[in-house]
Amino acid sequence: MAIALRSTVREFVAPSDTKLPPEQQTTWLLGPLDVFDSAELADSYSTDPNKWASKNVQMVRMALRGWRNFKDADGAEVPFIGLGGRASDEDMRKIPFSLVLELMVEINNFETIKRSQVGES
Repeated sequence: MAIALRSTVREFVAPSDTKLPPEQQTTWLLGPLDVFDSAELADSYSTDPNKWASKNVQMVRMALRGWRNFKDADGAEVPFIGLGGRASDEDMRKIPFSLVLELMVEINNFETIKRSQVGES
């Protein structure tokens, strides 16, 4: 049975934030990767599999639709700029690489839905 791709944006709190009080947690808004995003990523992996770090940044940029409660060192809200419904390069430059990796793991987990999960949402 074919399973249609999810099109909804979902909220995600990174594991590194889960021990903080809810009002201090950053919520990341993640959308699914469509067939064109997936093909672009697959092509980039086949041409140079050693550039895993930049490919992870690219995956997060494709899936990230926004955030809530993301603050700078002074405690000011960081605005989400976005570009074409995705994170802009300017947005990505504000996210620590360790957090990009947490987001990438969540995106991968979401994209690899198992048939046994169909109908559970």
